[in-house]
Formats: sequence, structure tokens, C-alpha cells
Amino acid sequence: MIDPMATETFSCAVETLKLNHPLTGTVGTFSYLFLIEYVAPFPAKAIGESTLPPELKAHIKVGQDKLKEQGTPARTWLIRNQQTNEGDELRLYVIRMGIDKPDVHYLTFEKYEQITYSPFDKLAKKPGGTRVDKPIYLVCTNGNRDACCSKFGFPIYKKLYQEIPNPDEHVWQCSHVGGHRFAANMVTLPYGHYYGQVEEKDLSSIASHSKKHEVYLDKYRGTAPYKPYQQVALAHIMKETGDLQPSSFSIVSETAYDSTVELSFLHTETFSSHYVTVQSKEISIIKGCATPEPTAGTVWEVV
Repeated sequence: MIDPMATETFSCAVETLKLNHPLTGTVGTFSYLFLIEYVAPFPAKAIGESTLPPELKAHIKVGQDKLKEQGTPARTWLIRNQQTNEGDELRLYVIRMGIDKPDVHYLTFEKYEQITYSPFDKLAKKPGGTRVDKPIYLVCTNGNRDACCSKFGFPIYKKLYQEIPNPDEHVWQCSHVGGHRFAANMVTLPYGHYYGQVEEKDLSSIASHSKKHEVYLDKYRGTAPYKPYQQVALAHIMKETGDLQPSSFSIVSETAYDSTVELSFLHTETFSSHYVTVQSKEISIIKGCATPEPTAGTVWEVV
């Protein structure tokens, strides 16, 4: 558990908890995710500073650039767990996130150069390989990016690894996922639901909700394919209706006025309409342990 009164060393996660900043609406927007099993410790800049072959780094950039041009941005992270060993067969996961037919596939490789055989933009559309039908849990433990990620993330990973059946298939340490001030951070797949300030007591709830394709609102940061203001509006509707499945709601329209956005949602089964207005607000945030000075940031809140 994060102790908000801890004072030994500066901690961006502890300071953010003291400030009581909202969790929801703090997730960057992207549609596809590639996970590369990696045998070494995660570097601060996961791909750029890794020991991956230069041709693979170039391959990743080209694929992500093409997907961004197509309006479906992607990210690539490094993963590892207890069974990741040099010389063993490793995995490349391809994830299409969101509520519209999300899926997870993985392919295996023996050498990193083999990944360059398939363009990432084409792999995203037709990944092939083995389909994964159960949730996958990622926990950011990238202490080289921010000390809070390993300090708070690693205990969560270890506990989750003990609790989830077949953890070598479904529980992974992960490089930087964004928002280390909210450590411990988790991402559940295939939907791309983010959770922040996760404690051990939250894990059973996150797991049980994930199995039912629901979100656990108490520590919910947002869902990756949605824009931050959409994440806030959707969380509000789920809380108001008690329906915790994001797939139950589709965005019908949205209209922006200066700092506010009006959104209308349709429940896909009852066909009921739901309207939410959200507004942006400027606040001071602490980006990380290495940058303790507050800086300007934006949050969204329901009007």
C-alpha cells in the first residue's frame, strides 16, 4: 500500500496521492499494442535504449508510423516474466484493443531479427499465430524509467503472479505504460483498460471484473482507444447506470465548445440514450520522481 505520509525519499506516486488527483482520463490514445518478450532489464527508453537489433528498432518505427497515418496509432512495449530466459523461444503479442472485437494473438520467435519478417501494420490486421481468449495482465515495473514503477509495481506483479492461474501465459512485467505518478500501474488486455494506484487488495476485484469484460471503477484510469475526455464520460455513465461493460455503450455524437465537450451515448442493448458534458481543467502535476517540480497539466471532469 502506498503510504501518503512517507517522507524518506521523494516519490511522485506518494505526492500525487496526497494531491488527490483524478485517475480517470489519464490514458493516452492508441488502438494497437505490440509486446516483445525481452530477456534483459527494461531500459528507461524501452525500445530506443534496448539491446534489440537496429533493424528491428527501425522496423517497429516504420510499422507504427504507418498505423498512425491510418488513424490507428500503436505502441510497442517490452515484457518479461518468470519463464523468460535467453535461448528459449520468446513471444511477440499483437493486440487490437477497444470494444469493437478486441483480440490478442501471439507468435513465437527464437531471434529478434525474425520479427522483421512481418510488417507491423499488416501484422496488426492479420496477426495469425495463437489466439488468447483469457485476460492478460501487465504491470509496469520499469524502475529505470521511474523509481515508483519498480517500488510499487513489482510487489503487485509478484502478488498477481501468485493469484492468477497459469501466470506464465497471462501475467507479465512491462516497460513504461505512461503515468508513473499513478504507480502501481496495470493494463488489462484485450480491451486496454488501465488501472492506477493499484494495491494488493484491488487485484481480486480487477481480475474478477476482467473475466466478465467489466472495469473496476475504483482504480480505473481509462481505456486506451478512447480519448481522455471520452474516458471520463464513459466512466461516469458506467457508474450512474451500474453497467460496467464499456462495450455496452457506443458514442453517438460529441460537440466541443471551448473547454467543454458534450457527448451522447447509446446503450447497445436497451437503446437508451445517455448525455454527459465534460470540461477540461488546468492543474499542477508532478510528472515523475526525477522532476519533482510541479508542472502544468490538464484533467477532465464531468460538469
